[in-house]
Amino acid sequence: MLSRPLAAFALLAGPVAFPAASATACGRTGDAPADTLRLLSEAVVVSPDLASVAAGDLTGDGRIDLLLAHRDGVTLLVGDGTGGFERKLGFDAGENPVDVAVGDLDSDGDLDAAVANHETDYVTLLRNDGRGALSAPPHSPLHLELDPHPHAVELTDLDGDGRLDLLVDDRRGEAILLLSGRGDGTFDPEPVRIDVGGDPYRGMALADLDGDGRTDLITPNVAEVAIVLRTEVGGFARPRVTPSSGPFEAGVADLDGDGIPDLVVADEPGPVRVARGAGDGTFGAPLFETRWSSGAKAIAMGDFDGDGIGDAAVTNWEEADVLVLFGGADGIRTQRVPGGENPWGVGAADLDADGRDELLILAYTGGELRVFSTASR
Repeated sequence: MLSRPLAAFALLAGPVAFPAASATACGRTGDAPADTLRLLSEAVVVSPDLASVAAGDLTGDGRIDLLLAHRDGVTLLVGDGTGGFERKLGFDAGENPVDVAVGDLDSDGDLDAAVANHETDYVTLLRNDGRGALSAPPHSPLHLELDPHPHAVELTDLDGDGRLDLLVDDRRGEAILLLSGRGDGTFDPEPVRIDVGGDPYRGMALADLDGDGRTDLITPNVAEVAIVLRTEVGGFARPRVTPSSGPFEAGVADLDGDGIPDLVVADEPGPVRVARGAGDGTFGAPLFETRWSSGAKAIAMGDFDGDGIGDAAVTNWEEADVLVLFGGADGIRTQRVPGGENPWGVGAADLDADGRDELLILAYTGGELRVFSTASR
């Protein structure tokens, strides 16, 4: 396993502010949020084809680190607890890493990783030694019967047995593959195929949509968003669909502060829309809609302003700006921030433990990470 320690990098002296965007919303229109996102540090150069980010304490020091997937493998940015990073380490992760998720796969208290390998039939599993060094165990890579290749991975305890499961998209099978975890870093060899009724190109979002305490599944398909609810007997209901012109990504968070998850959809091409959740797994009245040029790629959900109400960020391959939606009880406010060259991947994580998520933007072609925060530093 290749490990490539590189030099540390420093923060700039002060934040750089950017103006709020103009948008058409069902609540407030085009007004600047009370706390605007500011560039926290200089861009961190990682690698070309930078695609995905996952956050967690991988080094065991109590600070949030970032694990990024890109053409050359995965890179671990070791957090310093203030929103910056002490160093970065690179590790092999199979061919064409395109998505990454972290979780404790072998029940040893350390965060491990699963990586989707584009244009292959496998997912790479990486074991953590407890200090952030990642290596493939003997049973990795994990070859799967899917078509054409994996695009997205998630790690979650979907079956409620206390062990993390692996979820992978199967586009032509119109399904999400569920591989039940055994708690020792391995998975049951026969996956459960969850019917999502269409082509789940960008994988899935996970949330309890109907308030029953069980995690449900949301996938963007070709012409609709599929909602798949967990049943009392541990199975999955037939997918319900929410029409959409061409959803590339979907996310779920409570953006109106009513305690019920709402649905955020980015169409390609088409609008970015937020639909109000009914609390029973359905979505109705629109909360927000704005036109967005072709190229919408990814959505991250978080709380960027620390008000306890969900926010969202949407990247667009065709534009350098990233659209941020600040949720609120009286409507949704917007801001655009510069995302670099072809922004694609996006994430949210509280890097400094101040109760506000930082916005993480990955410039795919530029190969750099940008970190934005509403906190004054």
